[in-house]
Amino acid sequence: MGRKKYGIAVPRVRDDGLQVEDSTRAQRIFWVVERCGWALFAALLLLAMFGLTGSGGPFARAVVQDGSGRVDYPAIARWHTSDDLRVTFAGNATTHTLEVSQAFVDAFEIGSMQPRPATSTTLADGMRFTFEAGPDAGVSASVFVTPLNVGWMDYAVRIDGGASQEVRTLVLP
Repeated sequence: MGRKKYGIAVPRVRDDGLQVEDSTRAQRIFWVVERCGWALFAALLLLAMFGLTGSGGPFARAVVQDGSGRVDYPAIARWHTSDDLRVTFAGNATTHTLEVSQAFVDAFEIGSMQPRPATSTTLADGMRFTFEAGPDAGVSASVFVTPLNVGWMDYAVRIDGGASQEVRTLVLP
């Protein structure tokens, strides 16, 4: 700090000719914090682009399949936000079934299905939905769901009486 003039401290003249009081140490700390903020926002942007925030991107969905068909489900979903399971049945049967475990029924609210199932049956350990198909027509169905809780949701799906497939969805707030 320079001399006082009229009771006010006058800053010293710096080597570059400016008469400004500054704290280079405080400025350097601010720059480090600012760059850390940039890195954090860049990381969040990359997470969102890869689908790790629950909407779009290559990691937002996953698939399980066996000889009976395949289920494309949300690997990462958002709480109270609609999402869907896409079921593609294999084979030329006139009826196809999709069974979901009780854990699925407890974790998700089923909003609607396209096409609507011909029958819905409550099982001891979940639900069964039966879909009708025309001759030589492949059948696919979409089940629109809304997660009811936040966290990991583990459940099982079974297509046309095939092997039960364990599925896991991370629900973010």
